[in-house]
Amino acid sequence: MPQLEELNPMNLSKAQPPITFAAANARFLSQFPDGADELWSADIKACRHGALREVFEGILFVESTRSGHGTAHIFGIEFEDGYPKGLNPALAAKQQAFIEFLRSENAKDDEVLGWTRKLFTGHEYATEGKATAAYLAVRESKLHIGVGYRNDAGEYELVAVESESWVEAAGLPFDELGKD
Repeated sequence: MPQLEELNPMNLSKAQPPITFAAANARFLSQFPDGADELWSADIKACRHGALREVFEGILFVESTRSGHGTAHIFGIEFEDGYPKGLNPALAAKQQAFIEFLRSENAKDDEVLGWTRKLFTGHEYATEGKATAAYLAVRESKLHIGVGYRNDAGEYELVAVESESWVEAAGLPFDELGKD
């Protein structure tokens, strides 16, 4: 059994408030050729009180009705590198940068939480889930959240997560998020 001093507690010197997201200006862009998926765009605001306020304009989302309940995911999340294949290179790079931002913020939270992160279901994809939930909230959609992450075995996994509790926790409206 590990001794108390062997456990790595949370690094409170690096702790920041949880990241929150809001979405606005959701708009339909096009239907995919197969007819089962739609491409949407929305502006996403990310905020950590007093530490970070950033707006990402025109982030692309895919709404899919292929599976029973359907999913919504950030376009590119289905690829481990976050780069959506077949998309205009400038747009693909923008999507990839947003996904890298989300994964970087998720890693910061996991570092602060240390081993206690394993107590929280979904810690591996929390920021992706929160950003997608903000999009679903503005769309007033009941679709599941699609996320991609590297599991404990080091494999890249795609999963659909029930969205109801995520959307309820989505937070403030876009214009209110980040106001002091």
